[in-house]
Amino acid sequence: MTTTPHTPHTAHTPRTAANPRTATDRRATITPTPPPDPPLHPLQQRPTPARLPHFAELLHPGAVACWFAATIVVTMTTLHPALLAASILTAAATLTVYGSTRQLTRSLRFALPLAASIIILNAAFNHRGATTLLRTRLPLSIPGTFQLTRESLTFGAATALLICATLLWFAVWQLFIPSDKFLYLFGRLAPRTALLTSMIIRWVPLTADRARQIRTAQKQLWVSTSTPAPVPHDQPTHRRKPHIIRAAARAIVRHLGALRTATHGAVRQAGVLMSWSAEDSILAADSMRARAYTPGQRRSSWRNYRFRTRDALFLAATLVAASAQLAVVVIWLRHLAWYPIIRGAELPLYALVPALLLFSLPLLLEGGEYFRWIRNSHNHSHSHSHSQPVQSTSKT
Repeated sequence: MTTTPHTPHTAHTPRTAANPRTATDRRATITPTPPPDPPLHPLQQRPTPARLPHFAELLHPGAVACWFAATIVVTMTTLHPALLAASILTAAATLTVYGSTRQLTRSLRFALPLAASIIILNAAFNHRGATTLLRTRLPLSIPGTFQLTRESLTFGAATALLICATLLWFAVWQLFIPSDKFLYLFGRLAPRTALLTSMIIRWVPLTADRARQIRTAQKQLWVSTSTPAPVPHDQPTHRRKPHIIRAAARAIVRHLGALRTATHGAVRQAGVLMSWSAEDSILAADSMRARAYTPGQRRSSWRNYRFRTRDALFLAATLVAASAQLAVVVIWLRHLAWYPIIRGAELPLYALVPALLLFSLPLLLEGGEYFRWIRNSHNHSHSHSHSQPVQSTSKT
């Protein structure tokens, strides 16, 4: 008697009695998977919002340099607090959009203490002005009186705003005009000066970063300028004595030892930094010699820039805004004076429009590119959704 082997049924193999449809019917009801979208052409691919085209990459370096020159001239020739505040705000926004908040914080970390010192020193040593805010005698029996005037305080604040705005705009310059574009602009006019300037601009942050690396390494080796070397455990310790003079002498000796350790660490940092910089300069000289570099010879740039219609329009907008701002200065601010009283500082709000337009041209251009990209991506997704055929299931 033969027995038929029993085949267990799983969830993946349904019974025929429970599912009376045939294999042909099951294949007819399966919806075919639509084919994947073809890859876009490289010219049709748009960057993500976090990687928008850079302002300096869209325009010719000459147009960017002309805009920066107009911005610096307008900023440095105006001592009105409202215009300087607008310049600082737009410079901070530009540095944040094209750079990062870290770069803005680093610039403000240097600019704000300098501005505060300018305000304090001007108010302390400049006593001109008709409006007295504070009058007191000098301490330590010094003959004379100290006088704080509103005019000197306001003039110091305006000068501090001017310094902050200039420093922020030069930080923006480092973002927009790197060393290669600087050599492209001025390499043919003054080859040696342009090369030396670009190397100095590169050398300053590079040296600061190397000094930070050396300081971090020496802190790990207990040779930093802030943390003295630890005392070994096998060093014999003396019993503390309650005598005040001996305790003070011991504290002085301890501080002198910490000062000696800090001085030794600083000297060692300077020596390592100088040797590192000298080695880097030798490598740079060898590289330039290998590339057949000749001092004073005009050299071509590795990248060619074309002056297009967009550059002409941007340059025209820069000239119009700068001319309008010059008219504002001539009409409203030509009688601006700080001493003995503040006069000629009245400025209507609409007079700030040319300066704001000049300062915010990079932000306007970047915003236009961003909204254009949003519109094109939305139109592309909308047309793609309408162009897909509707998949229908066939039943037999």
